[in-house]
Amino acid sequence: MKWLETIFVQAGGGDEKNAENQLRELASTLPTNPDCSGLAEAEIYRHASIRGDFALQLLWKTNQPQSYGSPTGLGLKEVMKKYGLVDHKVWIQMKEEEDE
Repeated sequence: MKWLETIFVQAGGGDEKNAENQLRELASTLPTNPDCSGLAEAEIYRHASIRGDFALQLLWKTNQPQSYGSPTGLGLKEVMKKYGLVDHKVWIQMKEEEDE
């Protein structure tokens, strides 16, 4: 099953560049982390017009989604709290039969 974990970071207080660097470093190490079994993709996005707003998306392919988030995602959320406001959500891919 595919599921998506999103971590939104709203950095402030002049810490935007540090938050960006931290996200880049974390995302680059995830694919080789043995605790990330089932992680298919890790991507970082920045807001188109708001400096300091970032999104980290973790796409997982596992037998069972973790409705409250993966240990990896929960850990990343805690790390990013030092840069500003953080929001963490888990999304489960809808299948066609669920749409009916």
